[in-house]
Amino acid sequence: MILLERFSYLRIAVLALGLSVSPAWASGDVGDDTPHWTLRQSPDNQYSNLPFLNPSNDSRVNLLLLLLDEGHAKFRPSSDEQAAAIWSSAEPIPFSTFTTLLDTQPVAGQPDTGLSQGEGSRCVSNEAGAADFQAALAEVKDLPAAELAALSDARKALSPTCNEASNTAPAPLDAVQSAIGRQFAAYLTGASAFYDGRFAVAEQQFTSASDSDQPWLKQAAVYMLGRVSLNQAQVNAFDKDDGLLKRDKVDAATLATAAARLQTYLQMYPDGKYAASARGLMRRVTWLGGEFQKLSEEFAFQLDHASSPAAVALTAEVDLKLMSAIDPATTKDVRLLAMWDLVQIRQAVPAPDNKFRFELAALEAQKPSFAGHEDLFTYLLAAHAFYVDKQPAKALTFLPAAAPAQPMTFLAFSRQVLRGLALEATRDAKGAGKHWEGLLAQAQPILQRPAVELALAMNYERAGAVATMFAPGSPIRDAALREVLLINSADAGVLRQTASAGGTPKERAIALSTLLRKDLILKRYRAFGEDLTLLPKDAVEADKKDDGTPDLTV
Repeated sequence: MILLERFSYLRIAVLALGLSVSPAWASGDVGDDTPHWTLRQSPDNQYSNLPFLNPSNDSRVNLLLLLLDEGHAKFRPSSDEQAAAIWSSAEPIPFSTFTTLLDTQPVAGQPDTGLSQGEGSRCVSNEAGAADFQAALAEVKDLPAAELAALSDARKALSPTCNEASNTAPAPLDAVQSAIGRQFAAYLTGASAFYDGRFAVAEQQFTSASDSDQPWLKQAAVYMLGRVSLNQAQVNAFDKDDGLLKRDKVDAATLATAAARLQTYLQMYPDGKYAASARGLMRRVTWLGGEFQKLSEEFAFQLDHASSPAAVALTAEVDLKLMSAIDPATTKDVRLLAMWDLVQIRQAVPAPDNKFRFELAALEAQKPSFAGHEDLFTYLLAAHAFYVDKQPAKALTFLPAAAPAQPMTFLAFSRQVLRGLALEATRDAKGAGKHWEGLLAQAQPILQRPAVELALAMNYERAGAVATMFAPGSPIRDAALREVLLINSADAGVLRQTASAGGTPKERAIALSTLLRKDLILKRYRAFGEDLTLLPKDAVEADKKDDGTPDLTV
């Protein structure tokens, strides 16, 4: 793939003899990293995501679009050049690229150990736990200096690997004899046992520490008792070969104890230091126990209260732990339902060997759950009519003709995009063109306007109006899109005009390279000679190396 950062005119003449050119694209997560420049992506391609709710998107992107509308997810500031370069382009992007556009900076003072995202591993919290332990020690006024030093050094020496055979026991603390010192020693011994997987010892020591009058020590010990039971309940729950959950191997009684202990912590410390973690671990308890209705309710609560960094993590957790188990009869959160419905629509898109069905009646049965969110529900009805039933005219009956006033939400934008696609599908190309032109003025500059430019460019291309896109004042501004059009759609007249007096130097280079290559492919040898005159007279001089030898490499 040739980068066009520095594309000399002499190189263009060389490339015209047989090499093709293409802009550099962002890479996909896996597989084919070449973007498909269309608003109608293949249902099985979730690597090319677009900024509107649609079945071909990665389901996590669809949920994040809804959270962006609610303010629970936010874009990075416009000063972020990397993000701005992506969101100003119409290029479809993979999920990993989409998340780079979002603000995922952790909240100050709240280090994320992964526990708040419902991951129960005991291996993720040692660093944060050590800092909390040292801070609590420093606040104890009646702790002898020698004991403080011994406890502090012992905590620093605790470097668990979470292997059953590891030896993370703290240094002997026999010299610690004060009452408060022994409580800290008990906690430290419990922490060592916890990280080693010696859960019976950990439970005994944390139970002792939970009777302390020292505020942090008591709170942390109560919290750790919940973690001990949770980790003990899942000791044999994951297959050692593939890592998959074997729910029948979960210790149900110990899991119930974990739930009770975490609830006790949340009742005692609803706004405590570890409350977010405890709520995340409660989701894991619910997931391990297969209580999916309860899990969906907890996710709904968390999404309602999420900050932008948490929203991105929660979206991934929802996709991993809930999407395959959602029951539309019991799930009431419209965001989760919409995310699930779009997956069902994707799977039901007609194909020769596709036997999966997502009947309209199943979607219509969800209507009571969407009370107060009718715009989202009618959008889903339109999407079903368009993608599943292949009835674009019916889809139009669910979609408003006029775009709403700015600022345009992603849901409102989705409705307008689907309306444009439906107009195209009913062969109303003229009406679709006017629709896209009107939508340009109201679309947000972040992601939305470039997508409309792509739709309008395709409309112009089908109408044979490629020249319009390269005329002065053209609404097609996205540089990468214009380059794709020059390479694949522009005729000789457009290429010649652009090469001689077109837009940016890069566009002129691409236009001339494409023109010369097509001249040769079509055996237009006289035209090739004439078009060579478009090379600047100083092209060779500008491309010489320091030793005066022309550089013909690419």
